[in-house]
Amino acid sequence: MTTSLIDKVRVTTVLILVLVGFTTGFLINENVKSIEIERTKNIVSNIAALRAEQNLDESLFTSPNYERDSFVWKSFFDKNLKTSELIRIKVWDNNAVVIYSDNPEIVGKQFPDNKEFQEAIEGEVVAEIKTPLGEENIGEISYRQLMEIYTPIVFVDGQKPSGVIELYYSMDNINNSLYSLNILIWLIIAAGVLVSVLSTYILLKQILKP
Repeated sequence: MTTSLIDKVRVTTVLILVLVGFTTGFLINENVKSIEIERTKNIVSNIAALRAEQNLDESLFTSPNYERDSFVWKSFFDKNLKTSELIRIKVWDNNAVVIYSDNPEIVGKQFPDNKEFQEAIEGEVVAEIKTPLGEENIGEISYRQLMEIYTPIVFVDGQKPSGVIELYYSMDNINNSLYSLNILIWLIIAAGVLVSVLSTYILLKQILKP
């Protein structure tokens, strides 16, 4: 076998191993991120729904009085939900009207084009990760990346949600943890690829000896 052909086999094998390694790393990274986001979404939404059922009255959604109810909503959030990660709350009635926010500029405004709200009011828990943009998010632009978790609030089983509680979860801790995990994953995969490349190179060298 000619030297040129041997070199081609070696290069092709190395490229395949490197490609497989990086593809594996990417898939592991995306899978871990997806699992963590789904876990966080479910925990937050379950807590929000339970605390709402325990502490709120349906009339807060169906017959809101913005000025009077703002104290109720603030107290509810501060006492039951607020943490270092859960930083803000927004509350919607079932007509896509914001009935509470710590940004008074959007209270009483309707945002019917909010896709996540429309899914949540049909009973789905919805989460979206994004940099805050848009008129209804004007109060969140000081934060980097947030997970917006929309939780439908149901007071009677089988009944359509009376409204939606939208919570803003800071992604900083999750992103930092994922970054550290990603470095570890890539180091392990890089080491595995390097060992495989060297082993394959030595094996081919023995097999393809002239």
